[in-house]
Amino acid sequence: MYFIQFHSGKAHSLYSTTCFYLLKRLHGESDCSQALRRKLVSMMDTYTHGASFSMEREEATKCATKFKKGLKDNLFTILTLIGVVIGFGIGFGVGTIHPSETVVTWIAMPGKIYIRLLQLTILPVIASNIIVVMGKIDPRENGKMGLAALLFILGFDIISGAIGVIVAVLIKPGLSTSISVNVTVEEPGPDDAPVSTSDVFADLLLLVSTLTKFYAMLL
Repeated sequence: MYFIQFHSGKAHSLYSTTCFYLLKRLHGESDCSQALRRKLVSMMDTYTHGASFSMEREEATKCATKFKKGLKDNLFTILTLIGVVIGFGIGFGVGTIHPSETVVTWIAMPGKIYIRLLQLTILPVIASNIIVVMGKIDPRENGKMGLAALLFILGFDIISGAIGVIVAVLIKPGLSTSISVNVTVEEPGPDDAPVSTSDVFADLLLLVSTLTKFYAMLL
């Protein structure tokens, strides 16, 4: 018994022709026409070529899907690495041309604001996570955990303070050194550069980001 299975749109015609050829062979008609054989061979070649092309296309589609999924899952890491490389390139490139302090201030401004924004988001995120976790914990377990955390913090503070006092008493830092400080105040001369408008705006942006950070800490 012969079982033939195909996975293409041309399977029905190929299957019928193959069955007809096999039936003639089974009935003892060995003198099957050459035209039928050529037709069968041609259809087999066409089907094999189409199947191999379909398999290659399916394999390429799977590889592209895996690549897109990996790129999507690691997009933040890839963008971070690209940003680091661009930052190093800009830093070395700007350093070779020896820019003025004003140019350096404005180039460093986005990085400073970004760092301050990160500092701004740390406390709200931590506070919200603590509130969410405390809301999900049973009050009895919450009280035990809070008491254990409080005792842990107080104990380590007491131990670290005691170690600092003991080390300071034993070593007595600064006792064997004598420092004489001479402070001289110079009047600003005519060569001192006045404050420019760009410096004022840069300080204003940094001040706004600092005040925003302290406001978030107070909340």
